[in-house]
Amino acid sequence: MSVTSSTNPVDAIIDVLEDSATTEWTNDKPDIYRSDEVSPKARENTNTDTIYVRNSGSVDLERFSADPLEQTEDGSAECLIYSFDESRSRQAARDVVGIFQDLMNDNYSKTDFHNIEPTAITDNRAAKITRHTDHYVFLVEIETHRLE
Repeated sequence: MSVTSSTNPVDAIIDVLEDSATTEWTNDKPDIYRSDEVSPKARENTNTDTIYVRNSGSVDLERFSADPLEQTEDGSAECLIYSFDESRSRQAARDVVGIFQDLMNDNYSKTDFHNIEPTAITDNRAAKITRHTDHYVFLVEIETHRLE
C-alpha cells in the first residue's frame, strides 16, 4: 500500500503526515500545509496546532554506478510545528519523529524513497523575531534518500 508516489521530499512528507491516523498523535492531529502556500502573517494568526513543511535545501544528485542514468537523490525538508502551547508543540514534534521512525524499516513499499529519516528536533523560538508571534515553534529535520 503506497502512501505517496511523490519524488519531491516536501510533498512526500506532507502525504505521509496527512495519511497518518489520528491515533498516532498524542493530541489532536495538527493541520498540515506546505510552508510556501501560507503567508507568514497567516501562520502568525492561526489558532490551531499546525505543521508547515518546507524545503531545507537542494536535492543533491550523485552518480550511483558506471551507468550515467543511475543517480542517488538526497534531499531534506523541515517541519515547522506551531502551537500556542509549548508542550503541545514539543509533543507534536515527537509525534512527527515517531511517524517517520515507523516508516524507516518499511518505507520503500509505501514511498518512492529508500530512506526517510528524522535527523533533528530544534526549539525554533530563538530564530523568530521577538513578539512577532506567540506561538511555540519546534522544527523537525527530515532527510530523504532515493535511487533515480
